[in-house]
Amino acid sequence: MKKIDCIELRHAKEVKVIKTVVVKGSGIKEDPFKLVAQYWDHDGRLLGEIEESVTDSESHEIFGKDVLVL
Repeated sequence: MKKIDCIELRHAKEVKVIKTVVVKGSGIKEDPFKLVAQYWDHDGRLLGEIEESVTDSESHEIFGKDVLVL
């Protein structure tokens, strides 16, 4: 887990967000396909993105055998 430097944590709260998983990239060596989790608020604003790791077998199921996946 990545450590976040902060002077003081004021509060923490669990909130509901919408998670989507999208495919990004053009499928070439310089820009392979990758799965990206996106987190949205209920007003349609993108809050953040995280690349999801994909195993080789999962990538073949999702994208096909001849596709390069990061």
